[in-house]
Amino acid sequence: MPITRVKLENFTAFASLDFEPGPGVNILIGTNGTGKTHLMKVIYAACQSAKRDIPFVGKLTRVFSLHEDWGRQLVHLSDRPVDMVVEVARGDAFVRAKLPGGSDLWQIAERQQPGAAVSSAYIPAKEMLANAPGFESLYQARELAFEEVYPDIISLAYLPRLRTLAIPSYERLVAKIEEVIGGTVIMRGQKFFLNLSSGLGELEFALVSEGWRRLALLGLLIQNGSIAPESVLFWDEPEANLNPSRMGDVVDIMLQLARSGVQVFLATHDYVILKRFDLQSRPDDTVHYHTLYPDGEGGVALKSTDDYLQIEPNKIADTFVNLYDEGVRRALGGGPRR
Repeated sequence: MPITRVKLENFTAFASLDFEPGPGVNILIGTNGTGKTHLMKVIYAACQSAKRDIPFVGKLTRVFSLHEDWGRQLVHLSDRPVDMVVEVARGDAFVRAKLPGGSDLWQIAERQQPGAAVSSAYIPAKEMLANAPGFESLYQARELAFEEVYPDIISLAYLPRLRTLAIPSYERLVAKIEEVIGGTVIMRGQKFFLNLSSGLGELEFALVSEGWRRLALLGLLIQNGSIAPESVLFWDEPEANLNPSRMGDVVDIMLQLARSGVQVFLATHDYVILKRFDLQSRPDDTVHYHTLYPDGEGGVALKSTDDYLQIEPNKIADTFVNLYDEGVRRALGGGPRR
């Protein structure tokens, strides 16, 4: 069962949020500072806590890389002490944490049923495989200002590949990724290389385009079973460092993963990727657009739709339309808008 509900109270940008994601692709849209990444990190921490049987609040703290008092760092701005509440549910199984106002002691209410554990992978906006050698051991031994999503994704990338992938269609997805990046990924020790299909040899990952490295990481996660049916994939800004001409490939891969039973969460600022989902999704696909926007009272509100044309507000599309209109005016001799 996929993630079915997330409730936040007085948490970062959210005074009150009740979020019901869909089972397929969930696209988080919003201007900077509206909590897209924070929302994905909360869900990821819950998934990791259930799978590894580790304290939810501890994982939440490390995913946000906090070393100070939660009440000062994360509570939604208020002129009085307020309770902070975080709850993530998968059907009847849930994890819930409450930090009473003015307290440093979390109250935990967890109920996990058999089978509630879920595999998950979080691809952060910054690519890390080129910096992977030695990072895990350094993170374990030292206090580093890195959110735990970074050592987590490196640890997953190092897992050996499966002899047989979960379903035959995953072989085609890996082949598609290798075609796009122009080679196969190999690992020697803790270093990653791209073995070029052109026959011109191997490139250390530091010499490979960062956009290709992120796609290569996705291929590794599919090959080693970190992404499989009934797992959850989080991808922060999949458009980062990737030419818009390749967005169709990225969207096709995510749609195929969703059709196989992977629940996908992605945060984006990109018009092309939004429009690609609109054009490439089939009637039987479950694609949900979730817009986060300022509520006018210092917090953030949420609107959800499964229809691209009903996204409201949509600052991404509005900006694209404004640029197009400005180009038309200039072409007609109107000059730039004053």
